[in-house]
Order: sequence, then structure tokens, then C-alpha cells
Amino acid sequence: TMEAAQRKAATLKKQLDDKTHQIFSAPALFAKTRDQYQWNLLIQGPNPKDVVKKLSAADLAGVRIDVDPLVSI
Repeated sequence: TMEAAQRKAATLKKQLDDKTHQIFSAPALFAKTRDQYQWNLLIQGPNPKDVVKKLSAADLAGVRIDVDPLVSI
């Protein structure tokens, strides 16, 4: 849901305490696939890969990572 994606983005932002990167949620291009809703957590900044490396396995549970996607909405 939108609320869950926003909570996840806010939680990650607090945990990282990173002033050079922004983390926010956005609707996926295809909002519902196979009866599951999809949301994007976008990380913008000079080196998003470093941000992902700082996250724990628990932080990334249920998350699929696409570094430098061709299409971001």
C-alpha cells in the first residue's frame, strides 16, 4: 500500500542519517501485478549504491533492488 511504502521510506531515511541522499516512495508503473501492489522506493544522490550497502537484510526484506533503472517514475 501507499502508506506502507511511505513508512518504509521514512524508516530507511532515519536509519541512514544521510544528508546527501533523498529516499522517497513513488507508485510503480504497473501498480498491481499478480494480485500484489507494487511501489518504488527511490534513492537519489551522488552514490545510491553506497546507501544500499548500509542497509541490513531486515531493512531489505521484501525489497527488490534495481540500481540505475532505465525507467523511473
